Amino acid sequence: MVKRCVVFLTFGFTFNWMAFTSTRLATQEQAQVAPAQGAVQQQVEPLEKLIERMQKIWGVRQDAISEQLRKDPVSFSHRQLAKEEEELVRDCLKFLKDPRQAMDKRDILLLQLSKYPHVSMLDVFIQIAWQKPPEKEPWRTLAVAFIRRAVSAVSRIADERAIEALIEFVGHPVMEVRLQALEQLQKLVGRQLPKGYRYGDLSPNDPDNPLRKGEGGKQAMGTLRQWWQENKGKVKIFWRGVWFSH
Repeated sequence: MVKRCVVFLTFGFTFNWMAFTSTRLATQEQAQVAPAQGAVQQQVEPLEKLIERMQKIWGVRQDAISEQLRKDPVSFSHRQLAKEEEELVRDCLKFLKDPRQAMDKRDILLLQLSKYPHVSMLDVFIQIAWQKPPEKEPWRTLAVAFIRRAVSAVSRIADERAIEALIEFVGHPVMEVRLQALEQLQKLVGRQLPKGYRYGDLSPNDPDNPLRKGEGGKQAMGTLRQWWQENKGKVKIFWRGVWFSH
């Protein structure tokens, strides 16, 4: 109980700090990002309410959920959602897609939602990951962090479509996303990846990594597409790798 209290106090402090930051940047950020994505007219529930609902529905069962994820992440990702869960997921995804919402607030919600992965979230997470970040700072840094969060969220959904999405992300126009996608694939598939793309063969932190250049990413994506086409259904995927690796 003490440990759980500390976690929520810590999150509360972080949330308040992020809220302060978003107040300062929100108007400028929307001017940078919203026009490219179009206005969303429908009303969305405030972040605070969504987090509160998430805690009531899932947070109170956090220990049991963590155990389910450890034992059978595939079943958890494909579980039948209760009506209140469906409504919560729908409202969270609506918030995440709304360009009027401050990027850092969407990032907070995405982080929390990704702790309870479900296949119904996959398409929106993929859409977020393909967003084009603004060129100017500090909005680019915020947007890239949000996009990378989406890539991580995709990898937590135990469905083969997540592997296919990660392979496509290896050809992403943003270098940081390409490197992260490869790292997630290495965690999920291990040494079953083609030679040259496994741990030890190609490190995301290697300054000579060809994925640091766009052309290298496209070439790697082509190689991995071919590998997946030939091995889909035969590859053992370590879904726990993205949850319990260090």
